[in-house]
Amino acid sequence: MPSQEVSVVIKRSVEDVFAFVENPENDPIWRQSVIEAEVETEGDAREDPTDLSLGGEGVGATGREVYKLGGIQVESTWEITEYDPNHKVVYRSTSGPVEYEGVWTYESVDGGTKVMFAIQWEVVDRTDIGVMADRLIGRVHRENTNGNLQVLKKLLEA
Repeated sequence: MPSQEVSVVIKRSVEDVFAFVENPENDPIWRQSVIEAEVETEGDAREDPTDLSLGGEGVGATGREVYKLGGIQVESTWEITEYDPNHKVVYRSTSGPVEYEGVWTYESVDGGTKVMFAIQWEVVDRTDIGVMADRLIGRVHRENTNGNLQVLKKLLEA
């Protein structure tokens, strides 16, 4: 199963970076392939159910995203499987042409926050994405992820 791990240091607090990244409504702003993203059901992370600052996420939260993969528009759904505010979020796909599991970690470092993203994936349904080779999907994904983290850094440090 292909995988990738990337990281960046952002000159902002862990709380600021976590709140921005973990709100799916922000995804189209900094993730170049994402067209739309939303939380569908809320998880158990919020003590105050009226506090929407974390986008409704927590263990058990589910969501949907529409994105372009190699120029082809696809839709997938996801579920949060581990949620430790300001430290770690693990999620997995629940539908779509690509099965994946991703991990975001956040660490306070001298001068800001180290954000690390790791993901592994497998194409399980080639109907929507044609016959693109796994290697091509991996290359596109790596380029997007590296670029996305640089956009995130510039955006949050501005």
